Amino acid sequence: MRVSAASIASSVAGAGPPLYAGAVRLRPGALVLVAAALLAGVASAFVASRVLDSPPGLDETPPSAVTRLRAHERLAQLALREARPAAGRGEPVVVTAAEVNALLATYLDPRTTGLTAVVLTLGAGRIGVNGRTSLGRVLAESGPAWASRLLPRPLAELPVWVVGWGRLEAGAGRARFTLESAAVGRQPVSPALAAALLPPELLAERRLPRMIDRVEVKPGRLVIHPR
Repeated sequence: MRVSAASIASSVAGAGPPLYAGAVRLRPGALVLVAAALLAGVASAFVASRVLDSPPGLDETPPSAVTRLRAHERLAQLALREARPAAGRGEPVVVTAAEVNALLATYLDPRTTGLTAVVLTLGAGRIGVNGRTSLGRVLAESGPAWASRLLPRPLAELPVWVVGWGRLEAGAGRARFTLESAAVGRQPVSPALAAALLPPELLAERRLPRMIDRVEVKPGRLVIHPR
C-alpha cells in the first residue's frame, strides 16, 4: 500500500509525538503567564540596577585638606560680617559645593544621621541632598519591618544613595528647604521616604544670621548676600 506524503504529515501533526523529546505544549494562557514572569524578572533587574546606581551629578570625591581650609575661611568671612557689618558691605560671599560638602563632612556625625556620607548637589535654583545608607535601611523605612530582615546580610549592607531634590527659600531672617522629588539611586521614590532617611537638620526651617539678606542657589555654588 502506498502512503502519500500528505497523509504522513497529517498523522504527525494530529496525533504524533512532539518534534523534540520532552517538549511541553503550553496553552495560550500559560504562555501569557510565562511571558509575564519573564517581564517581571527583567523589570526587577532593571529597578535593582537603578537603585544601586549613583544619582546623576553626584560627586563622591572626599573633600581635600585644602577644600576644608577654604570652607572654614568662608565661615570666618561670615562671622566677620556678623561681628562688623560694615566690613565688606554689599559684597556677596560665594561658597562652592565642594566647600559646603567639606563642612558637612566635618560637622555631621554618621552615628546620629545614620548615613555614611552626606553630599549636596547645587543646581540652578535647586539643591539635591544626597545621603549614603544601606539597602536594608531603605527597605525598613519603605515597607514592613520584616521585609528588610528577609534579605541576606551582604545584600542588606549594600550601600545606596538617597537623594531629595528641592528649593531653598532664604530671606526675611528664615531659611526653609522644600522637598519636591526624591530617588534611591536613579529610581524615583516618594519624597516622604527621603525625608525619613535624610538629616532633619538639613530639611527643617532654620533662622538666618542677622547679616544675611538672601541666598541664591546657582550651579555648583551658593551666593550669600549680606544686608
